[in-house]
Amino acid sequence: MPTSPPLRPTLLGTVAPWVGYLALALLGLHLLGDYLPDDAFIHFRYARNLAAGEGWGYNPGDPSNAGATSPLWVLLLAAASSVLGSVPRAADVFLVVALTVAGGATFAALRAVGRPAAGVVSGTFVTTAPLLLATRGMESPLYVALAATAWWAAARHRQVAAGLALGALTLVRGDGLAVAAGVGLWWLVRDRVLPWRMIGAAIAPVAAWLAYATVVFGDPVPGTLAAKMAQGDSGYWGEGPLFVKGLWELPRAFGMDAWALALVGLGVTGAVTLIPRAARPARRLLGGALLAAVLLVLTYGPVLGVPAYHWYYALPVLVIGLAAGLPIGFAAEQAAELVGDRAPGPARAGGVVLLACSLGIVVLVVYGGLRVTPGVFPTPHYVAAAEFIQARAAPGTSVALTEIGAFGWAGEDLVVVDYLGLLDGQAAEHLAGGDLAWWLGAYEPDWWVVHEPAWGFEQPALATVAFEAYEQVPDDIPELAFYRRRPAA
Repeated sequence: MPTSPPLRPTLLGTVAPWVGYLALALLGLHLLGDYLPDDAFIHFRYARNLAAGEGWGYNPGDPSNAGATSPLWVLLLAAASSVLGSVPRAADVFLVVALTVAGGATFAALRAVGRPAAGVVSGTFVTTAPLLLATRGMESPLYVALAATAWWAAARHRQVAAGLALGALTLVRGDGLAVAAGVGLWWLVRDRVLPWRMIGAAIAPVAAWLAYATVVFGDPVPGTLAAKMAQGDSGYWGEGPLFVKGLWELPRAFGMDAWALALVGLGVTGAVTLIPRAARPARRLLGGALLAAVLLVLTYGPVLGVPAYHWYYALPVLVIGLAAGLPIGFAAEQAAELVGDRAPGPARAGGVVLLACSLGIVVLVVYGGLRVTPGVFPTPHYVAAAEFIQARAAPGTSVALTEIGAFGWAGEDLVVVDYLGLLDGQAAEHLAGGDLAWWLGAYEPDWWVVHEPAWGFEQPALATVAFEAYEQVPDDIPELAFYRRRPAA
């Protein structure tokens, strides 16, 4: 009986998962509908200004790196939008590509250490993770794709490729250093030698950006980290280990707690029962990934004390997804052996049942995650607010408000004043001390948009003498009140 050439199943086994991940990424984008988190629009505005030749800054004519957490994400959006004609459209293309690469690289990394079945499942969990889909328009999917790519390259002993991925990852977000530490330690333990070519390839792009940012902005580090630390210190975001508590509070807030519990349960099962028995390459890969996640949680949690923003949890989601595929992959491998031609009838039947149960668990976890993927734009009132003010004010009018993303994107002719520290280090310094009353008299914005009822961030300034210089403008936009500075006498 003729047999198939050995290359064909290898190609099929390589290509089929990637096609599946692409299909799942497209499905995820479809389910998101018109959902976009408010902070996504901050990078959108940076990218639009850059593509339009107005420089690197949130407010045109005011060069600043303060509010752009991810310099590489801004550059990619600006470049792609010039071709695709729209920054949000470019972000969606990158979302699909990044989720596909994240799943494919996760699969390839586990296959490279001898766990192909687990790789297929883990890649599926990563591609469909609703907490990642909820970061649409932001840098987190790209972050996950580059982290998974770095692990794959390291597993294949490709130093330069791993280094370039880690360098790009650090430019996507600075906490990519945690992944670099995990990969570096993995390499050192495995090969007993420092991967100098990987280190050099990683440092080169980062050093180039740091030099540019230092010359142009005077500070190579985006102000977002200082702002988030100030938010944590202020007490307005809560008390205690905010980032650590976010590990269980965020899934509950998004309605994703059942999905998260299932994934964590599988991941812990894989880590506790299977990692000790896995081959050494697989143990080292997973150990390096777990180390990176622990470093990130400790840095953002006890060390820096930042609040729990869901896009900062991309790495823990990736690592949990990576580990969650292990028990199912192991069960699938055992089932495949039982279904083999030489197994007795009852054993083969048991193998079929085990395989069906494994597939059923994957389907349930994926369906449970996709079912709770957000699909509605959460801040249409900010877009309406921008249109309301632009109809009544000249271009260049300054407007202060608590959340600047969607408003700033829609109000492209307006100068946005952010008193929570993203655009101004001075604001972050006051915020760290819990002072949210100083800015109204210091900035004297032309307009101030306030929530109804007023949020805790807004109440201190409402009680100041400086607020007496403002009059309320009637509006019909729910949830918001508008105050305009009275003309000078």
